[in-house]
Formats: sequence, structure tokens, C-alpha cells
Amino acid sequence: MNKKIVVISAAMLCCGAFAYYLLGGRKDEEIARPLKPVSVKVMSVATTEHESDRTYPGVVKPRFESQLAFQVGGKISERLVDRGDHVKQGQLLMKLDPKDVNLNLQAAQAAADKARSDRNFAHTNLERYSNLYEKNAISKAQLDEVQNQNNAADAALRQAQSNLEEAKRQVEFTDLKADRDGVIVEKKAEAEQVVAAGQVVLTMQQGDEMDVEINIPEHSVVDIRSNPDIGAKAFFPAIGEREFKLNVREVSPQADSVTRTYSVKFSLNNTPEGLASGMTATVDVFWQGGAAPIIIPLSALYKAQGQPDSVWIFNGNKVSRRAVELGAFGYGGVQVKSGLAVGDKIVVAGVQKLADGQQVKEWTGTGE
Repeated sequence: MNKKIVVISAAMLCCGAFAYYLLGGRKDEEIARPLKPVSVKVMSVATTEHESDRTYPGVVKPRFESQLAFQVGGKISERLVDRGDHVKQGQLLMKLDPKDVNLNLQAAQAAADKARSDRNFAHTNLERYSNLYEKNAISKAQLDEVQNQNNAADAALRQAQSNLEEAKRQVEFTDLKADRDGVIVEKKAEAEQVVAAGQVVLTMQQGDEMDVEINIPEHSVVDIRSNPDIGAKAFFPAIGEREFKLNVREVSPQADSVTRTYSVKFSLNNTPEGLASGMTATVDVFWQGGAAPIIIPLSALYKAQGQPDSVWIFNGNKVSRRAVELGAFGYGGVQVKSGLAVGDKIVVAGVQKLADGQQVKEWTGTGE
């Protein structure tokens, strides 16, 4: 019985040793075998001085414009100016057919005359009843009734006179005059056309100052609105290949409801000769007044709980994590204030799956 136990124990020990040998050898083999390097997409850090997304189409617009309209409706009888005409303050520009407003004036005059007659009669009647009341010929209630009629006649006359004055002004409103010196840049109505009160019929440019207007996406509006290092220059195909410096004058506080872009207006330091409203422009927005910022794509940022914002630095065959200080978001990415230098290579895809010191290789786009 003891011999059997000894034989069985020896066999079990041999099997265990053999199994440990096999498992131990496989484990050592796995540790010794190097992991296959992961392919990563890499970019070289650069400044944004010459980014192509900073060029925008623009249009030339007058700095100051007047939208001219009649204050009364009617049919246009005459248009006395054309596009491009220089006009003086008070100059007659358009006329409405005055027939309708003249009829209104006649009706208002007749109503005022009637109200004046009624008022005179009420005054006379009040004097007569006052004398009768003093002689105790009528009661106080009768005198009060006549007094009220007199007061109503006074109010009716005031209303009629106000309507008459309004009718007279409407006659004057049939003549559209320039409110100041300027140039007619657009006409929106012609003779014989019926227009409503307040409908714009002419656009007048005031002065010679011009603006260049562009529309920018929302990721760029913050920088242009608040960054003093943003500059711009414009090229106007209609007047040659010269460039003209621009200054940011106005940034729309609200995006367009259709395009979701923001309007930005630039002023020209010197308005070139021949520049006219409606001409096209190419506006180049650039960084000025110091070193251009480093902008990296959002996909390059690595963020772990309790750790600072970081990027993965590509060192030829390994990656290492480096903390960075971020600035404003814009230009399709985020500005890096510190932690990176021009020429550094960073990983820009799959950053959440990397580990410090991990073996990698640069993805070449060949499907490797």
C-alpha cells in the first residue's frame, strides 16, 4: 500500500514539473517577444502665419449709407437722379403724384372749416344760455349741458386742425429730398411704380469712406473680435494687384440666421482711387505684432482625470506625454501658449489609446 502511494506521488510530481515547465516557458517566450509597434498619425508643429483658411471673399460697401423712402405711399411721377449722381443736401430726388394727398388735404380743410363753424356756434350759444341763467330763466343743469357742448366743439376743432396740419405735411412728403450731400449708389424704384410709405427707393452713400465686409465662421470670430494682434489686408481685382491695409472696425455680435457666419467690417486706411461700392475683394487675415501662435488640432489633445492637458510627442519610435498650456480656441484648433516648439512632432489621432514610452511608428497612409 505504501509503495503505491509513493509511485502515485512521484508521478504527480513529474506531471506538475512538466506542466510548470511548459507554462513557464510559454510565459518567458511571451515576455521576450516584442509587441508590434502601433501606427500613429503625426504632424509637425508650426505657426499659423500662412494658413489658407485665413483668406476670405469680401465686398466693398460705403461706410455710411442712407436708405431713402417716401413717408407717404403713392405712384412715383418723376425720378430726377440716377445711380452714380452726386447730390446736395435738400436736392429733389423723386416725386410722387400729389393727386391723392391733395384730395386728402381738401377733405381735411373742409373738416377744419366745419369744426370752426361748430365751435363758433357753440360759443355763441353758451353766451346766450349764460345770460338766461343769470336771469333765472333756465336751470343750472341746462347751462351745464350747453357748456359741455361748447367744450366738445373746442376739442373737435383742435382735432380737425391737427388733421389739417398732417394733410399739409403729406403734401410736402410727396417730394423726396436728400437729407445730406452724397452719391446715389442704388435705385430701387422707377417712375410710374406704386410704392408704400417707408419702402426704400434710393440708397445714398455719404462721404468717400469705404468698408470691406467679409463673413467668417464662428471658430474665428473670437480672435478677430478681441485679439489686438490680428491684422488684415485686401486685394481688389478691379483696381490691380496692389494690397491695402485694413483695420477691424466692426464685428457682428450675432451670427447670420441662415449661414451661421459673422459679419466683419474693415476700414481702409487710404481709399484707393476708382474703388466703388459693390466691388469684390480678397481679404487676407494674418497675425501681426509678434510671433505667430502655435495652433494644434483638437484631436491631438490628451486629457486624463486629474492630469493637465497634454500631447503625445513622437520621438522616432516611441511616444512620450508632455503637458501643454492652452490658449484660445479658433482657426480650426486650439492655441498652445507653452509646452511645444516649432518642429516638434505630435500624434494627432488615437491619442487616448497610447501609453508613455509605447513603441510606435509613423503612419504613412499606405495601409500598412
